[in-house]
Amino acid sequence: MTMTLTTCGMTASAVSPTGEPIQESDQQSFIDVLIEMKEAEQAERRAELMQSRIQSLYKHVDKTWYVFSGITPEGWDCSGMVMWFYSEFGVELEHSVTAQIHSGRIVSEPKPGDIVAFKHRGSSVGYHNGIYIGNDLFVHSPRKGRLTTIQSVSEYAGQHSEVVYTRVYLSVLE
Repeated sequence: MTMTLTTCGMTASAVSPTGEPIQESDQQSFIDVLIEMKEAEQAERRAELMQSRIQSLYKHVDKTWYVFSGITPEGWDCSGMVMWFYSEFGVELEHSVTAQIHSGRIVSEPKPGDIVAFKHRGSSVGYHNGIYIGNDLFVHSPRKGRLTTIQSVSEYAGQHSEVVYTRVYLSVLE
């Protein structure tokens, strides 16, 4: 049996390199390959969009104060800043670090624009987040009495935190 699958706007028949039909048990691997192909097509456009949005975010570094529950450049907390960042793309995120961790795909190799979040080791609950900008750096709104800033991810995490990177799906790439 040859499996035909339509996903991410692409249709393909599943056959192995030898021309043998792929078994249904390998369906998830096939789907993963198709998703990776679609993401590769979109990678350049995503990078351009993210760099533009990061440039907008830079305008608020050392200017926007931490405000508990804030969600605008007038004042925001960490997850409020992340909400604002993604709102430009039409993405509505919850105002919660933990919810934002699960708002996309967890990735091990972050790219600029990914959400970077911090959890205490062994905990499932996130306690802080920001926007990854590359080279181990992220923009974040640290705490009351502080301005939005750029900091090293590894420095912020120290030895007691687990770092999680989330790549949020952007429908504007379709």
